[in-house]
Amino acid sequence: MGFFVGEAHYRRAKRRSRCYVSPVTLFHARRFTVLPLAPPGSSTLPLPHALTTSEERPAVLARVDLEETAPWERPRLTTIERGRDFYVADEAGRALVRVGDEGRLHPDVELHLAAPFVEHELRGPPNPLRAFVRTVGPGDVVWVIGRSRLVTDREAAALRDAPLIPCFAGDIGPLHLYDDDAFQRLAAWHALPWYRKLSLMVRNR
Repeated sequence: MGFFVGEAHYRRAKRRSRCYVSPVTLFHARRFTVLPLAPPGSSTLPLPHALTTSEERPAVLARVDLEETAPWERPRLTTIERGRDFYVADEAGRALVRVGDEGRLHPDVELHLAAPFVEHELRGPPNPLRAFVRTVGPGDVVWVIGRSRLVTDREAAALRDAPLIPCFAGDIGPLHLYDDDAFQRLAAWHALPWYRKLSLMVRNR
């Protein structure tokens, strides 16, 4: 599935009709690989509780599930999601993914991570606190579902004719980011016949 340069919209009024071209594409899903190259101005991904990721593979997306346990209480669960802008690539070329500012996700960006987590013990008894961290970094597969627009490649901005690359961002519509494990689960769910889905929903409600 290739990138769309634009889509034609038609608006009709009482006395006339007109056509214009929008640089924003229709929704599509693409399988990318995260590149190690960081966009200009992109900083290290900040994680809560001074958690860090590998310097060899700095994370571009992260989900931190905090579990705090107190005596005679149910565990208190908190989910924190972080992300920074990053480049991705496939056989068609390179693209930019913009997820938010200063590590915080745009409200229309949805993160779906299902890869194995890394457990960190942040605090011991009597009220232990543990963190379960899932990350996406360079070399990982990420599925992008959303809209894109064409922007100037800032890495080639010094050239007279800087190329245009697709940019996926939450500010132009809902943007869903899946790691490969989460996307395979989604695909397996959609492949089930309706009666199997209904059976599972009734069983797990």
